[in-house]
Amino acid sequence: MADKEFKKIDEQLDILKSRGLIINDVNKAKEFLLKNNYYRVSGYSLTLRQNDVFYPNASMQNISDIYNFDHEFRHILLKYIEIIEVSLKSIYAYELTRAYGPTGYLDAANFTDEKQYEKTFNKAEKQKLERLPHELYLKHFIEERQEPIPSGHMLICLQLLIYLFFTRLRSRA
Repeated sequence: MADKEFKKIDEQLDILKSRGLIINDVNKAKEFLLKNNYYRVSGYSLTLRQNDVFYPNASMQNISDIYNFDHEFRHILLKYIEIIEVSLKSIYAYELTRAYGPTGYLDAANFTDEKQYEKTFNKAEKQKLERLPHELYLKHFIEERQEPIPSGHMLICLQLLIYLFFTRLRSRA
């Protein structure tokens, strides 16, 4: 791969113009490129060009609109994904606590693969310790109460709960 030379913002705009992109507001285009990087902006222009030549009437405003739509859409999705994630974690923790008790995740006998349990539990414990300085509820249980964290509050170990309870749990039917 050939090394590409550094291009100033004005040079980047010249490249875009030479490929047929309409730029109505040069200052706005410069700011957009500076804040978003030429190659990132280039990715948003893929539907507006073919073989590096822009379609007639394709403009920097079109690229900006696509970028802004993507940005807003991504944030809407993330907002609702987070709501779903928190709800699922809460429901799983509630149901698992109801079925196996507040510290059921600590009992390897509840799982079919004790080796996998040990591996996953150790990973969860490591994550818990790494998060300790940042999570008040972890500090509360570990430092103040000095007791295991009930699974209802064990969101740090949810990977353990979900993975192990749903793939390795002994049937209690």
